[in-house]
Amino acid sequence: MMALKYNVIVKSSSEKYLKYKVTDLLLFTEFLDKKFNGWLYFNVYDYKTREHLGSFQQTNRPKKRKI
Repeated sequence: MMALKYNVIVKSSSEKYLKYKVTDLLLFTEFLDKKFNGWLYFNVYDYKTREHLGSFQQTNRPKKRKI
């Protein structure tokens, strides 16, 4: 089992904020496309330190599984 690496906060098109625990950013982006097609952006934070690591949008997607 993989250890959790990131906390992710998503801004959806319905003006809601959603929070997830994520290990793979590419799989997570696919999940967002299927479940929340109109998602706007998501911010990625380190699971332990809560340090902000990055931000991604529909047009600026993660290119790797990890930051």
